[in-house]
Amino acid sequence: MTRMVLIDADITIYRVAAKNEEPTRFDNGLWVLWSDEAKTKKDFDEAIENIVETTKADDYLLCLTSKNNFRKDILPSYKGNRKDTRKPMLLPFLRQHVIENYKYDLRDGLEGDDLMGIHATNPNAVGEQVIYSADKDMKTIPSKLWDQTFNIVVDVSEEEADRNWLTQTLTGDPTDGYKGANKIGAVGARKVLDNDCSWSAVVAAFIKQGHTEAEALQQAQVARILRYDNYDLTTNTIKVWTP
Repeated sequence: MTRMVLIDADITIYRVAAKNEEPTRFDNGLWVLWSDEAKTKKDFDEAIENIVETTKADDYLLCLTSKNNFRKDILPSYKGNRKDTRKPMLLPFLRQHVIENYKYDLRDGLEGDDLMGIHATNPNAVGEQVIYSADKDMKTIPSKLWDQTFNIVVDVSEEEADRNWLTQTLTGDPTDGYKGANKIGAVGARKVLDNDCSWSAVVAAFIKQGHTEAEALQQAQVARILRYDNYDLTTNTIKVWTP
């Protein structure tokens, strides 16, 4: 069976660009931060080559995040906490390098995570689809996920993926700017789902903490990484999850 590795292009680009920033101090006390485009591009190419080789993939697809994000239509503050964070200088340069020189997927409104989730769960895909990403969100996708610590493929079952997604719905994710339910952390979420791992149990937990069912649904929709049945690849139509 052939193997396609679905690569998190956003993380790979960010890591390579950040690693290639060098501070320099001049005699007058001024500092500058600089990067070498040629070296950065070479390091990126080697990183992709290493991923393909390590995963023993026959083919690859780089998944990029769109400038627009459908989750902001659901929760306007989604990832709003990142807007003032400085990004590596050569992020746009490497992104353009991917577009001009690699096989990639980029669709309006979607994150790279969504594209990996959609392709990984596509029942019509040819061969084995393996996700390569360090993002914990990918554990909410029923798929084959490359474990970068042990360099092995890990199978994430649908039951496990759904539980991870409902956990993030309850706890929220400060990195992505959504809060989950008041006063429910990892331990509280585990108690709720150990007793009843269902959407109705999640809604009940939100209501108990003073929220509405609509607020629970909002958190679930932004927490959910899209799967094949949440997106039409032909018409590029998003099907936002509903219970």
